[in-house]
Amino acid sequence: EGEDKWAFKRSYSYSERSPAKGQSKVSEDARAVAAAELSGSGGGAASSRQLLAAAEEFSIAKEHKQALSLAEATRSRIDREQLDRKIDNLTAQAFDDRALWLIGSSNEALNRLTVAVDVYGQLKEKLLDRTEKQRAAMSWARASFQLGEGLYNAMRFGDAVQVFELITESTEKETIGDKLYEEVELYTAMAYQQLGMMSEAKQIAQRVRRNTASKQRKAEAQFVFDVFNASDEGFRNEELHKVWEENFELPKDSLGGQVRVGTGALANLSDRDREWRTWTTKYWEERMKSPLYYLFLTLWVTWPFAIPVISIMKKM
Repeated sequence: EGEDKWAFKRSYSYSERSPAKGQSKVSEDARAVAAAELSGSGGGAASSRQLLAAAEEFSIAKEHKQALSLAEATRSRIDREQLDRKIDNLTAQAFDDRALWLIGSSNEALNRLTVAVDVYGQLKEKLLDRTEKQRAAMSWARASFQLGEGLYNAMRFGDAVQVFELITESTEKETIGDKLYEEVELYTAMAYQQLGMMSEAKQIAQRVRRNTASKQRKAEAQFVFDVFNASDEGFRNEELHKVWEENFELPKDSLGGQVRVGTGALANLSDRDREWRTWTTKYWEERMKSPLYYLFLTLWVTWPFAIPVISIMKKM
């Protein structure tokens, strides 16, 4: 019994301790483990403990592909060591949990969100420690929200709603935090609106506005609710309109005029916001006939930017 011995010779031994907190560089020892395990030369010689420690170093250094490969190798090595009775069941379970965390976080970092959600879901179900279980639930909800947001931006609104509803139905607000839970609710409302479910969309926006303790999310919920009502009531969001008037010059005496964007305002914008304003200018030149209609249509066709607009306004 004991740890497996190396199948290749080194002038140093690999430390089996986990990497120190804050460490950002991968040690030569960890790279040697990765090279031997993943290249096929000497693979299978390192113990599960050594593979796991190396995987954690790569994860801290944000080398997620290597971390993922080593974490997956760790789980296979754990199974083999249990069969050979080289580690006890308690140790094997602890190592397997740590490896699963690495697999989940690495897949999330690599934007493989479906896999990350599945792995975090496994952790959420299997972990017994209350703190770790809550951490797994938070990670699952966060990755699920990113997945739903991606589906929403791809205009797959039905699929996005299913993901958002699964989050709110499977977790408590106290477990994943007010901020994430309320962001999920607002995106659910916007997806409902895109599916023509206006009554449900308005109810959610009103609920978030009424219950949130955050001034920012209250403003975001109010903004969303105002847009829902814009086409029916001719209602306009005063905060957005203020931003609009400060940065755009709408045509007053001619339908063939152009929308001009203030250069001073553009200089302080991010690339994403600058693209949006440039796009709206071109859209006006090609399609619009009414300044009022242009204002409302811009709201409807730029939903992915609806929530951030309050933050944009505060920074200008």
